[in-house]
Amino acid sequence: STPSQTLDLARYEAQEIPRPSRKTTPASVDALRKPLANAFVASSYLSSRAQNLKLLDAHGRNAWLLSNYHLEHELRGLERDLAETKREIDILNAARASRQNDVKAEMQGLEQNWRAGVGRVLETEIAVEELKEQIRQELRDRASAALNPAR
Repeated sequence: STPSQTLDLARYEAQEIPRPSRKTTPASVDALRKPLANAFVASSYLSSRAQNLKLLDAHGRNAWLLSNYHLEHELRGLERDLAETKREIDILNAARASRQNDVKAEMQGLEQNWRAGVGRVLETEIAVEELKEQIRQELRDRASAALNPAR
């Protein structure tokens, strides 16, 4: 961060007015124009600033209090909206928890049935594989018996 620059006080200082001459020439008139224009601008600014300060002194307190009143009113409205939203969230959470509790037993029953079903499928697949192995063994025994009929 750069250090703040000091105020340029030169603009508030009185302007140097050229020495009056006995003859009025265009150059001497032009030399007077700039300081007079600057003095006029400074005077206008200062009178406007003084008027604004008088108005602020006369009406500033009431304007500030009125602004605070409006801000407090808006704050109360926002706090009311926040409380209403929190209440709605609490109601939704309670309804969700209630629905979850209502179907908890059903969900547990469905999960147990699913597990039992999967278990039966696995048992069936194991039994099928055992039967296939028995069939293969029987076919091997028959093939072996067909090749060696005298035994």
